[in-house]
Amino acid sequence: VNCRHLHTHSESLYATLVEYPQEVVPVMDLVAREQALALERDDDDPDDDDDAEKHRGGGFGGGENGGDDDDLSRRCDRILVRPFNLRRLHDVRELDPEHIDTLVAVQGMVTRTSTVVP
Repeated sequence: VNCRHLHTHSESLYATLVEYPQEVVPVMDLVAREQALALERDDDDPDDDDDAEKHRGGGFGGGENGGDDDDLSRRCDRILVRPFNLRRLHDVRELDPEHIDTLVAVQGMVTRTSTVVP
């Protein structure tokens, strides 16, 4: 999900995503999977007999069982949402405890890591 587009569409949804990513991203994953399943099922029911060959096998990897609902569900389970292009970039040194459990975009190069000390 391009977060700049999301912000243009709904500033409140963008703010909720940044503040509560552990709750919002799984919901986005679920919606993306449901939409993919709906699109795939629509493709598996062609209106025209001439299009039947084109639609056989499905769009998520196809195969002989392209129309099988269990196979389709398994393939759609691999769909995950990845938010990117946040409006604010942070330097690594700017990160504070207030950023814990929020969605942040970091710029810079990590040269050394250590454990987090509360």
